[in-house]
Amino acid sequence: MATFAELAIPLAQRGIPVIPVLPLSKRGFLDDQFRHATTEISQIAQWNRENPDYNVGCVAKPDGIEVLDCDVPGLKRRIENATGHRFPPTLTVRSAGKGC
Repeated sequence: MATFAELAIPLAQRGIPVIPVLPLSKRGFLDDQFRHATTEISQIAQWNRENPDYNVGCVAKPDGIEVLDCDVPGLKRRIENATGHRFPPTLTVRSAGKGC
């Protein structure tokens, strides 16, 4: 299984702020966690030293980082068909859980 750093650093390098999340969970645990979201490799490395099994949370920002968490197969296509608009080229990640 990949470490927190192995998962978080490629996201941070793309400008996506990350936070540590409890292992095998979607639950963050930092006080005021969204304020701590970072793209700083040194902070990611520190969290990885604390627990390399942390899961990674991506944090949307009003200045352009948007996240669509989709657990429904084919939802992107349905949204595009319903709106008549196509999503721009974007980073897409397939989760290990539901494979969406």
